[in-house]
Amino acid sequence: IVGNASNFVLANSIVKNFNSHIKSNGFINKKDNNRVFPHNVKIVNNAFYNDYLRKTLSPATPLDIVGGDNWLIEGNFVSDFTKALYMHRLNWTYGIFLKGGGKNGIIRNNLVACEWRLPHYSKLDARVGISIGGGSTENQFCPSNDCSIEHHSGQVIDNTIVNCTNDSAIYINKGANIHIEQNKIVSSLGIEARFPQTSLSMVDNEYEGFVLLRDGARLVDE
Repeated sequence: IVGNASNFVLANSIVKNFNSHIKSNGFINKKDNNRVFPHNVKIVNNAFYNDYLRKTLSPATPLDIVGGDNWLIEGNFVSDFTKALYMHRLNWTYGIFLKGGGKNGIIRNNLVACEWRLPHYSKLDARVGISIGGGSTENQFCPSNDCSIEHHSGQVIDNTIVNCTNDSAIYINKGANIHIEQNKIVSSLGIEARFPQTSLSMVDNEYEGFVLLRDGARLVDE
């Protein structure tokens, strides 16, 4: 989903056995040399998973969303996202992330199972359920070449996240004004937020594990 693909909808589908089942990013408009992003996209009531480990050097993230405003990711099942290569070193993968300088994204009422039918192969298999910011974005891929804030005013609401046993169920990286509410986290390490750009509010979440604020991240009141 690239460039001027705003208002795209994917609903009621099964998408399986890909590195990135949904990949979205900006595209350079040659007329003014600005990067154009898809906005107002809806990904609702779908299933995204893999039947086997991905053999790739590329990222393995079922919903890999870089840039774009007003995305709605709701009612989806996301599971079994990991890679087979580099099994001898720490290997991060994500179920869903919004990053790349977008704003007003909503991740709501999804079931994210870091492990369903593909067991973690070792402690080095670090699967993160839902993230705002992911593993960060290079500036040239963000609006106005500025990735200092990976996502602004995002919401992570009413999701169930299970079996992220080697890493965080929710990870916020340079996310400003992020709201986390009524999520249920089971058999996972908890919620983690990093860097001074990160500000988040949390309401009525049920979780196992920790809430960890690192490198200047702030928890604020509503």
